[in-house]
Amino acid sequence: MGSASAHWSDSIRQVVLYVHYNPSTSPALPISLAGGSNRRQFVYISSVEDPSSVEGGCLFQGDIVLQVNDVKVAGFTLRDAEVLLVQQASQMSPCIHLAILAYG
Repeated sequence: MGSASAHWSDSIRQVVLYVHYNPSTSPALPISLAGGSNRRQFVYISSVEDPSSVEGGCLFQGDIVLQVNDVKVAGFTLRDAEVLLVQQASQMSPCIHLAILAYG
């Protein structure tokens, strides 16, 4: 009998984002998001503005965001995911933990 195929969950990566935060302004997020349940899509990375702010692996355009710190974002609208990311950056600065699934 051959070995079983890998499950998609075996491909989840843990990545840490370092966020520059000034309490008098919004956090400078090093990524942009797209998709969301309002578009019948998962929330995904649309761009990485500052690759040097990523630790624990690389983020790529199209990577699916499964979790922000301890909050699962499946079913979130784009707006809800963006608000969560900003809130977490404001509270958890300087780092945010993401669970990411590579697209494709």
